[in-house]
Amino acid sequence: MYYALSSDEGLIIKIKIHYHCTLKTLRPEGFRERAFEQAHRAFLKILFQPNRRLDLKGVQFITWNVVLCGAQRIIALNTQYRKIHKTTDVLSFPLFDSLRRGHHEHPLPSILALGDIYICVPVAKKQAKHFDISLEQEILHLYTHGLLHLLGFDHEISRVEEKLMQRLEDQTMGMIYP
Repeated sequence: MYYALSSDEGLIIKIKIHYHCTLKTLRPEGFRERAFEQAHRAFLKILFQPNRRLDLKGVQFITWNVVLCGAQRIIALNTQYRKIHKTTDVLSFPLFDSLRRGHHEHPLPSILALGDIYICVPVAKKQAKHFDISLEQEILHLYTHGLLHLLGFDHEISRVEEKLMQRLEDQTMGMIYP
């Protein structure tokens, strides 16, 4: 999926998202891959535009990966990287500590790879049922949460960060599902 974004500095940033589902049997019934487009539009308005929460000076192309996977894959990743041997709903593997304004010192490359997001479909299904929402809504919520982590937001470092992240997730989801 490709998107073009015009920043307030007049720069054009192109965005490419690689979407991959590890098994055909995991393709969630009723989940529209086009739903990612709605999420991106909302996300771009909230994070990449006038309020300038991110510092993307010099960046012309952004890419990241999204993988919908099963329980075994998420357990393996969670065990390997977090030393927690159990399932989780979403894991993010950012390539930068933070892309937030004032949080990084080095110039960014013109082609910026953010990292990878893994969403566990079986856990998302359970959570969707628990929260009484559609599977698509839960996957997009987890996707939004994971992308915030790729950009440098982290709800685990403070209560203030947790509230900020929750507000950004709510704003994004509110634009997708008014």
